[in-house]
Amino acid sequence: MKLINYIILILIIYIHFVSSFRLRKYGGNCENINDEQTCTKLYPKCQYMPFISCCGNTVHFCVNRNIGNCENINSCGRNEVTGEVIEFWSVCKPSRNFTYFEPPRDTCGTLQCEAKGMVCQWGPSPGNCHGTSCCPNVPRCVGK
Repeated sequence: MKLINYIILILIIYIHFVSSFRLRKYGGNCENINDEQTCTKLYPKCQYMPFISCCGNTVHFCVNRNIGNCENINSCGRNEVTGEVIEFWSVCKPSRNFTYFEPPRDTCGTLQCEAKGMVCQWGPSPGNCHGTSCCPNVPRCVGK
């Protein structure tokens, strides 16, 4: 039994070493990898993850894995190059070219439109499709 545990430990160390060595070719950063096959070969250092944009497009990124698993935590990011808003469902997410933000949480009550002589109307987030929690309908004060 001890021999099997020893062999398993050696295999884990070997896999870790090989993936670390291969990743050096990409500057040590999984985000430098653009294809699924290469990213998958570098598991467990890298993971190929799918995410959804506000417009319903599935986008994939090769991301750096943290120690342990890529826990499910929702966050929103705007691609600084394309302007596309993406909902991320993991702590393992790209950092390059993304600005992360909290989705709007205003309500008609917090805007106090009536006190300004206006009415509150709900509509899509500015400039975005309405498809995820990162681009919900938002309230706006409009003239009566």
